[in-house]
Amino acid sequence: MQITISRDPDDDQILAIYARISNGKVRETVEIADGACYVDVDAKGKPLGIEMVAPGCLNLSLRNVKSDVDVESIRGAFKEVKKVVRKLEQFVAA
Repeated sequence: MQITISRDPDDDQILAIYARISNGKVRETVEIADGACYVDVDAKGKPLGIEMVAPGCLNLSLRNVKSDVDVESIRGAFKEVKKVVRKLEQFVAA
């Protein structure tokens, strides 16, 4: 998994985190939390990447995601991303 972090140049706050889960062509970007979290999915509905515009958006509901998107794969990917974000938060706080 490759993680990209965007920071505010003025105060070094984390503005967004993008976690690339796998390579592939993005079919669509699915909004998971109103303007705060998005998932790029491929033609089979598998997650390719997760963008958290507000890194605190980790308590999400996947109930409204279209049926052709592989929700279970997204759940698994979020679990891995959450672990990485927690480590990043600890590192930044230190």
